[in-house]
Amino acid sequence: MLRAGVVSNCVIRDCLAAPSYAGGGIAALSGTAAYNCLLTGNRAFAGGGAYNARLINCTIISNMAVATGGGTFGGQMVNCINTGNGSLTARVESNWHGGSHTYSHSSPCPPGEGNVTNAPYLQWVDVPRPLPGSSTVNAGTNEDWMVGGTDLLGSLRLIDTVDLGAVEFNPLMQTG
Repeated sequence: MLRAGVVSNCVIRDCLAAPSYAGGGIAALSGTAAYNCLLTGNRAFAGGGAYNARLINCTIISNMAVATGGGTFGGQMVNCINTGNGSLTARVESNWHGGSHTYSHSSPCPPGEGNVTNAPYLQWVDVPRPLPGSSTVNAGTNEDWMVGGTDLLGSLRLIDTVDLGAVEFNPLMQTG
């Protein structure tokens, strides 16, 4: 469990919380934040990807929870993509359960400003990247830290309006 700290530009993959515990990828107390991170393949009782964390420009995909919140349980999501997660018992809350969401993508669409639920059109290479026409491109809210900052792959984070998720759309990085 993280206690008040910051992780950035990380891939948190294939972690498993102990039985009956929450937060397979990140289990956080207040004050913990993750920037530009990919959380994938993590498993827990609740919050397979993350529990009670502040996630900024993260992609939470392909995580699993036994109970609820396959992607996230509680916490705060800003400019995130939270999709394709699962729950063994809670079909409606397979991506998220509770928490606050702004300028983020998930299904069902969470309450909050700027949230979208259209298909994000992601391409997997080494990490999920947005494709042309994705609802996640230029859909975020810019923050001061982004000026001169980079995404998970080291590309400039702020080209125009920030994209949702851990990786900015870059037409030069598209493949096949």
